[in-house]
This record gives sequence, structure tokens and C-alpha cells, in this order.
Amino acid sequence: MTISACSAQDSRLPTEQFLRWSFDRPSSSNWTITTGNATRTPNGRLRVDFTESTVLLSPAGLRLDSQRYNVVMVRAKTWNDDDSMTLLWQLGSRVESMDVPIINSGEETYTYYFDLSQSPSWKMASPVQQIGLMPTRQGARGDMEIEEIRILPRTALLEASIRWGEFSRPEYLSQFAKILSVGGTGVGGQPLNAIAYWLIALGIAVVYLVSALRRSIPAWLRWLDSRALLVLCLVLWLALAARFGLDQWHTLQRDTALFAGKPMLGKQSALLSGTYRQFLGFAQETLPANSSVRLITNDLAFWMAQYYLYPLRISETALLYLVYDFPNGAEHFQFDSSAGTLVRITDQGERQIIGSGLVLVAQFDANGAIYEARQ
Repeated sequence: MTISACSAQDSRLPTEQFLRWSFDRPSSSNWTITTGNATRTPNGRLRVDFTESTVLLSPAGLRLDSQRYNVVMVRAKTWNDDDSMTLLWQLGSRVESMDVPIINSGEETYTYYFDLSQSPSWKMASPVQQIGLMPTRQGARGDMEIEEIRILPRTALLEASIRWGEFSRPEYLSQFAKILSVGGTGVGGQPLNAIAYWLIALGIAVVYLVSALRRSIPAWLRWLDSRALLVLCLVLWLALAARFGLDQWHTLQRDTALFAGKPMLGKQSALLSGTYRQFLGFAQETLPANSSVRLITNDLAFWMAQYYLYPLRISETALLYLVYDFPNGAEHFQFDSSAGTLVRITDQGERQIIGSGLVLVAQFDANGAIYEARQ
């Protein structure tokens, strides 16, 4: 069966151009399939129904210089029972091949690249007269909807496109966002690894821009190829590893200064912001065992206090209020003894009443006290 396709360039490829086939309208550039069916969809794509021995063949007589044109790009979505696709070409009397993995979603269109730059048989086949596509596994069946096929020279611009395609899939981007969210503060409050990725992205953007404007990489920028970007990525990752190591060393120094040589109570006090641990011990000694209390504080150490308060129990409906106001907290607390109200003052200066009818039970220090709601 013959399928006509629109070819962007003829088979005599001029320098810096490429061969491209789309299937949105008929032309004299024909593809054929050995078995099965092929139809042109309303949105201008070629839909191929693969059977057990279907091969989609390009027009003959391409006369490709395989030393220069060494990347075949296929943009398609697939529904089949195989997990890879095979590119075929002729070398003498032999048929050579290369496989690439595919995503069988049947919903999203993906771009697949056959990188033939390191294939000796592709280089030896020059000039390549014809290529073919088929499912990798013998006997695989299914459908493929092809948007376009290109044969291109491998450039830094194409290298960047291939690498971006590898990492821009949704399942990778979600993990990429997590990577950027970790790491110590680097420059300007940004994580160091985020800065590293931005620098790499900037380098790729420079290659894109120069390639688009000059249609080739100028001599002064030829060092910025895919290998240079890879080395840059490695250097930045080493810098990131060194930064993490430095952070760990600082953590070790800080922990040693806080905990080394101190009794258990001193270690707990250091862990819970100094006198806060002592305030919790004061509450344990002052109140009857198994009492229910409300813990009011402006520090994340609230959660650790549940352990150190035992056998006192934390309850949202308790009549006893344990209030500890950290001086460096984002919000603060004030007790109005005449009105018997406990007020929270937010970082915006708003005043919120969080308890009323309270009386002072015991004062620990200027920051901590115990109150009780009298009914």
C-alpha cells in the first residue's frame, strides 16, 4: 500500500537542512507499508495498523550522507503490545536495525529519536537509500499515529532538544520539582542545586539562540556542545555535593556544642529551645498527674512537647492553659488579668482572643505561665 506524504526538502539535502515528511496532504513523496492498513486522519496524521509483519518504508532513492545525517526523529502516539520501535536500513545484503523504547499511552504524542551517530553500520551504509519502521518484537500488533518523520544532522541544538525531551515528561517533571526544593540556601536565598539547573538551562538557551540566528555554532562557541554541558553539569553537582558536605559539618559542630558533655535534662533543654523544656517540667510538677491541658505556643517544638509532658495529656477542650511565648516567634501572647482574657497577636498586628475567664495558676518566668478557665 502506498501513502503519499508532503516532503519539506527533496532527497538531495543541502548543507544545514534536513528531510522532513508530514502527512497532512498528498504529494509525490510516497511511503509504503508491506502489510496492514494506513490512513490519513482528519488532523493530518498517518495512522498505521501494524500486523505481524508490517514495515513502513520511506521513499526509495534518498541518497543520505549517513556520516552527516545521523538522527531519525519520529513524532507519534502508539497503541500496541510492544514497548519499543525499530528503525531499519540496508547495508549491502544485510538489513541493520536500531530500537528505541516507546510509551504506549495512545493519548499523548511523544517525540522519539534514533541516535545513529555511534552506529558503525549506519556510517558504512552511506549513501542510505531507504529507511523503514516497525514494532520491535516479531508478531507485535497495534496502531501508530505518526505526525512527522525527520532525518537530521546531530548538532548541539538537537542534542539539547533530545535531552529536554527525556526530562520534560510529566512523571519526571514532578520529581524534578522535588529535587529543586531540597538543598541548603545558596545565593540570594535560592537552593544551590536550583541555581545549578538554571545555569545549565541558560547554557542550552544560548546554544538554541545562536543556532537559530546563525544556523550553525560559531567558532568561539563550539566548546559549548553537549559534552561541555555535561561537564558543566558534573562540576555543578560536585559543587552541590561539597555544599551538602559543608552543611553536614556545620550541623555536626552545632550539635556537638549543644549536646556534648551535658546531662539528659540539659540535652532536652537544648533540643527544645532552652528554658522551654524546663517550663514543661515545671508544668508536670505543678499540675496533678493525668490532667488535660491546652498547650499554647508559637514554635514548632509544640509537637515534641507531647512526649515531655507525659503523663499530662494535651486536649483542645481542656480548662488548663499552658502558655509559652518564644521571644523570636512570629506571633505573641498577652494575658489581660483584669479581663481574664488570653490574646494572640499575629505578625500582622491583629489581636485574637483565644481564651476568656482565665485566672493565673502559676508563673514560670516572663515567657511561660499556667492559666485555668473558671466556669
